[in-house]
Amino acid sequence: MLSGHGISVGSETANGIGQVEVLKVKFKDGENGVRIKSARDRGNKIGPLIVDKVEMDNVQTPILVTLTYAGQSGAAGLGLVDPLDKEEISATTPYVKGVRITNFKAQNANIAALLSGLPESHVLEVYFENVEIESKLGIQARYVEGTIVNTKIKAQEGEGIVRGPEAYLKEAR
Repeated sequence: MLSGHGISVGSETANGIGQVEVLKVKFKDGENGVRIKSARDRGNKIGPLIVDKVEMDNVQTPILVTLTYAGQSGAAGLGLVDPLDKEEISATTPYVKGVRITNFKAQNANIAALLSGLPESHVLEVYFENVEIESKLGIQARYVEGTIVNTKIKAQEGEGIVRGPEAYLKEAR
């Protein structure tokens, strides 16, 4: 895949989205690699997303999962782990469960990954294994739960994983 917004799921997810698989794909250039995007006014159940044997070069945000989508094409880098106000759960609250990224390599990225749930709806069951990303900024995470195994994030600025509120990512080797 060359240029553009990569493989996107959403933003209109009101009817729900089942299993999506991205297997054995190479990306070069572009804003996003693999992304799920939804918001409080357009959601439902989403997932699982399975990504395996994927390589990316010069993709600005290789992995993007956001439940605060507001029409932006990618991740800007500012305020990505700031706290959000909690809202009541409604019929259009998005739920993401099962983001599985394995055997994944990316280089020349801006933000390694953005994992941004909501205080009332965490992104659940995130699992990274055998992931290597070289980027300006590391993983930006808030309102997310998961496990990261045998993963190397080489960030030029800051930590490999920047944890905002309620970012529960257990690291294992």
